[in-house]
Amino acid sequence: MRLLLIMHFLPYPPDSGAARRNLGFVREAARRHTVDVVAFVQRKTHPRGPAREAAIAALRQECNSLQVVEVEADRSPWHSASTLLRGVFSSQPFSSWRFRSSEMSRVLAQRFAEVRYDLIQVDTIALMPVLRLPKGIPVALVHHNAESDLMRKRVGVESGVLRKAYCWSEARRLRRLEARAMTSVAINIAVSEVDRQRLLEHVPRARVEVLPNGTSLKAPAAERDAARPTVLFAGPMTWLPNRDAAMFLCDEIFPLVLEEEPDALLRIVGAQPPDALMRAAARHPSVNVVGYVDDYARELASAQVFVAPFRLGGGTRLKILDAFAASKALVSTSIGCEGLEVADGRELLIADQPGAFATAIVRLLREQTLRTKLVEGAREFVRTRHDWAVLGNEQERLMRMSVDRHTEGALGTS
Repeated sequence: MRLLLIMHFLPYPPDSGAARRNLGFVREAARRHTVDVVAFVQRKTHPRGPAREAAIAALRQECNSLQVVEVEADRSPWHSASTLLRGVFSSQPFSSWRFRSSEMSRVLAQRFAEVRYDLIQVDTIALMPVLRLPKGIPVALVHHNAESDLMRKRVGVESGVLRKAYCWSEARRLRRLEARAMTSVAINIAVSEVDRQRLLEHVPRARVEVLPNGTSLKAPAAERDAARPTVLFAGPMTWLPNRDAAMFLCDEIFPLVLEEEPDALLRIVGAQPPDALMRAAARHPSVNVVGYVDDYARELASAQVFVAPFRLGGGTRLKILDAFAASKALVSTSIGCEGLEVADGRELLIADQPGAFATAIVRLLREQTLRTKLVEGAREFVRTRHDWAVLGNEQERLMRMSVDRHTEGALGTS
């Protein structure tokens, strides 16, 4: 088959959960089919310069062809302000307004004039109102989260009346977009059964299937001797759930850990840490906010415990799967591991309140036997459910299903 993947960001380097997911599925699809990629480039994550060009060159090696389009709203402060103003008075979500692009329209028009595709995959619902897609080709729409539900949850955690009002309004507009877009495509792809059910609650007539996030098992590594028992949290701070989790960990959980384990060290890894987090860490000498790192594998190998103290979000945490694959013992909130078919005490420990979360961390720092038991369960979980070899086959099934459903629909209306 000839496939076109349209992405709202450049998934290289694979330094975030969404990037690792997208790159993994590009690789799996390219093993079986001819894959072309058209991707927006966002200046915040890929500023102009050698690093951006290197990322483009690396991704180009993974597929048949790659074209990139810069987000027009990123070109200047004036463009950003203009986009924001138009979005305020629009019935469409602001996230869709941000991706309006005459250049993307031109690139896609040329693509469709030159190539007959068997399947188009659109990577996030925000792109649907701004893309001009031919009607005769099946479309698979990927939902990294149940976006309207995620935005609705933000109302409860944002501070300030204006921010809450924006989230409430954006949630309503996303809900309307979901109702329109999800029934117009051959198939919708959610990353977990939980998200699938949320999407179907909004749009019960839609066709929604699950394609989980993936990772690759690493060879089990012997625990490295560290000068101090180390706890690791990781995730780009450009995403609100990561920022909120890092602040929750720093302010409410880790001080309780230090009462029991005074030598414990917390390392928070992730690009663009906010000032509030830096100030919070400055109050605790045992908290290191590291920022972006080139060698994340080294950070993971050096920690005894990985934590996912999330209070909002959706989808599935690829960072949890990566920690499982790297043989790390893990503590998560219920929301943090939502969408993964894991159990407390089998693959990880689950705790939602600061005191219980801190107690779980202390247990894992102290109990080698418990860490070993959880690591064994976690690695088996990854091997059977989330290894790329398994998910590549499932991706192939869903792509074939998309084409077949579109063909059946076309025959039914002829």
